[in-house]
Amino acid sequence: MKHSIEYIMPFGTNKGFSLKTIFQYVPTYIERLIKYIQDFEVDISAFKNLPNPTIPNPKKILSENGLKLDPLIKLDTSVQKILDYIKMGGVIKEVVFDFSKSTIRILELKRKGQYTAPEYIKSKWMTSEEVDELVAKYKPNLRIFQNKI
Repeated sequence: MKHSIEYIMPFGTNKGFSLKTIFQYVPTYIERLIKYIQDFEVDISAFKNLPNPTIPNPKKILSENGLKLDPLIKLDTSVQKILDYIKMGGVIKEVVFDFSKSTIRILELKRKGQYTAPEYIKSKWMTSEEVDELVAKYKPNLRIFQNKI
């Protein structure tokens, strides 16, 4: 089914937000919907008339533990979390976004009835304990690599 930019998401991370709003803050989410939902289609040309998306642009701080974002936010998150981030004083930046060639190809195949959506497997985020465990395990190798740079 082809959805307009005014379509309100009835499920998922961005439930209750229109595709227009989702495009404004997390345009890659629409690409994932197209890829993983068999009957989800949009008219890409409708998005070209919208303002460029704005995404979080947190300050990047280099610490002894690596690069940190301040305030902390995942760059590919939900619209609500981005709106909360902005309310907390988070900075956003405008980006130019074009739907990928693979997304355009998927839409072409869907129109012809020749596309089968792959199974969506949600990525697992590691706990801080799991990260500490990995760092401890590979820390000697990391030091050797840093000395070679």
